[in-house]
Amino acid sequence: MAAVTASAPPALPAWEERLAAQRGTLNGIVSAARSAGAPVDVLWTAMREVGSALEPLLRVVSPAQGDVVCRVVTELVGDLVVRRAWHGRSAERWAVLSLLPHLPCAMGRSPRTAIEVVVQGAGRISRETDLVAWGARLAAADAFLADDDALRAGAAVAAWRSGLVRVRSSALTAARGLDPAPGGLPDGRATSALRALLDLPTDVDPRAVLAANVAAPFAWPGVPRQGAFATYGGYRAFGGPWTGLPVVVGALGSPTPTWRVLADGIAWVVIADVHGHVVLREHTGPGEPPPVPADSSGVVGDTVRDIAGEIAQAVAWEDVVTGAVPAAHQPGPAAPTTSAARQHAARPVLVSRATSCRLDLVLVPSVGERTGHELS
Repeated sequence: MAAVTASAPPALPAWEERLAAQRGTLNGIVSAARSAGAPVDVLWTAMREVGSALEPLLRVVSPAQGDVVCRVVTELVGDLVVRRAWHGRSAERWAVLSLLPHLPCAMGRSPRTAIEVVVQGAGRISRETDLVAWGARLAAADAFLADDDALRAGAAVAAWRSGLVRVRSSALTAARGLDPAPGGLPDGRATSALRALLDLPTDVDPRAVLAANVAAPFAWPGVPRQGAFATYGGYRAFGGPWTGLPVVVGALGSPTPTWRVLADGIAWVVIADVHGHVVLREHTGPGEPPPVPADSSGVVGDTVRDIAGEIAQAVAWEDVVTGAVPAAHQPGPAAPTTSAARQHAARPVLVSRATSCRLDLVLVPSVGERTGHELS
């Protein structure tokens, strides 16, 4: 009779193996979540979803790192379920299932910091940025972000690149922090990190791109230097902020172009650059008057009367212009030299019109480009 050779039992999935290795600790975490009000069915469904999502990650980190990841993620999932934040529209749930597994370096190094930056960050920025693009850029840079500070900086840069215009200034500062410097990343790693975070081709110098954008916030590789760029706002019934017609009435001096708009009897600000925009109510102090309305001539101020032709050629509509205001951009001390500014010179002008709830952003040639003279 032939001998029967016993085969080894099939290996447990990495998630189950790590759970079994610290069963007592994890059972305590789950019990605490249930005591805090976590629905049992939602909690167990969440744990199964997390196990499936984290399986590839747990196979590339060490067993010790895997134990920490499982413990920290179990605490996180319990907290999200207790807060009723584990559902199909949850940005935090998306970050746990779709982004954390693609950050092996960050999760292996410091899972608590990665969760703080990625999961909590997703919840904060989800309304103003493209989360999927943000996650893809951050994941692409993971191998080049060598410590927790670099991860935080990278998350800010990727968020700005993905549409979070309100963090533009801090993101540009964070990008400079990734450059070679005492305590910074080595040169090759910094360049690779910036390319991944900014989604740039390998033959493009990210530092030159950033320097140009500091001087001209709508400058970016592949973006035309003049013409119609974007439309902002809209009618409230279609997802916009306004029911009445907005009028552009002024611009605020800021590193990121910011305009003042009147609509529905309220003062608003529009903040925009090459990657995104946001429309917000302007916070005015008690008794502070709103901005002065546009004049009746159809174009605000003498400074833009000479570009009315460029605006008319750029837009696809024929209408009465009720406001047209160039950005009062103030690059700040970190701006590049005038030669870099000249290379990407263009003036962003925000335009309102008589029959639309949408505003048009038009890039017009700078005075130097239109006259053939260099900018001073």
